[in-house]
Amino acid sequence: MDTIELKVMRRQLDAFIQADPRTIVFTRQTKVDSGAGGWVQGPEVHTNPQQFRLVPFKRRLTQQEQNTQDGDVPLIPYVLVGYWNSDVERDDLFTLSGIYYEVIGVEPKIASDRSQADRVVCELEVRS
Repeated sequence: MDTIELKVMRRQLDAFIQADPRTIVFTRQTKVDSGAGGWVQGPEVHTNPQQFRLVPFKRRLTQQEQNTQDGDVPLIPYVLVGYWNSDVERDDLFTLSGIYYEVIGVEPKIASDRSQADRVVCELEVRS
């Protein structure tokens, strides 16, 4: 993708996010080497506030409800759409309007691949 096309796409993304922005601070659990070949949880780190847009992510051909013992539970998946240089990783947590979310996927997955992207998309899971 050439530079001009990338700039135009990033400008369009900025307008999309600014139409309904959400300021989010992620909480990231650090991992510390345990010395026994694994890791243990270290202190929590908070990112700087960043702007995203929270978008309902509906796929036409997937179930919108899950049948459980308690009856049908609606599945309302969301994604966060953010700027290409957003500081977000899988397993990050955040709160928005009293609801807890966990980032379960980030695209592009590798931060170095984001320099040629126009956006970052985060798949979320509601943790309420």
